[in-house]
Amino acid sequence: MTQSGIESLLSEKIGLDANSIGSHHIQRTIERRMADCAITNITTYLEHLQNSSEEWQALIESIVVPETWFFREQKAFAFLKNLHPV
Repeated sequence: MTQSGIESLLSEKIGLDANSIGSHHIQRTIERRMADCAITNITTYLEHLQNSSEEWQALIESIVVPETWFFREQKAFAFLKNLHPV
């Protein structure tokens, strides 16, 4: 199975749309997770994923970083400063 197979499994398990974050990002993340697990073959990594709930969780957390654009948007901070001056 290829990267697209892992993307399909991510879609099934957590509803991740690979197009929303890009296949390249997913590819890099899979490569990092494989390296962390000392696995060089994507088929072997997929087998590892299927047998390890911990690895699934690690992959998901590596791909889907909980973040909010609020903290990246300077306008949001300016608004808060004007709303409640220091």
